[in-house]
Amino acid sequence: MMPSCILLPMGNGVFSGNVAGHPAPGTSLTATRLTHDTMKVRLHHGGHVVGTGLLRLADGLWTGSVDEFAGRWFLEARKGSAEVVFHEHAPAEAGAA
Repeated sequence: MMPSCILLPMGNGVFSGNVAGHPAPGTSLTATRLTHDTMKVRLHHGGHVVGTGLLRLADGLWTGSVDEFAGRWFLEARKGSAEVVFHEHAPAEAGAA
């Protein structure tokens, strides 16, 4: 099962939640809206930022990636949904496998 996260609104365009199933237990994700179709994302562990990336909205789907010390995660979430799902491969790569 791939990691996932339920983001809760924190105010001022910031969302945060714990990542279930991440290889490093206790990892959390924060998303900050930059524009109507762009969000900055950060992975946190032990009070430290361990990964950064961007999500973009297109056709009702937020997609993007976050780089962290262990590599890169590809993220996706449906517009209006609080759940962010992590993938090891980009959606195009996953479909080709």
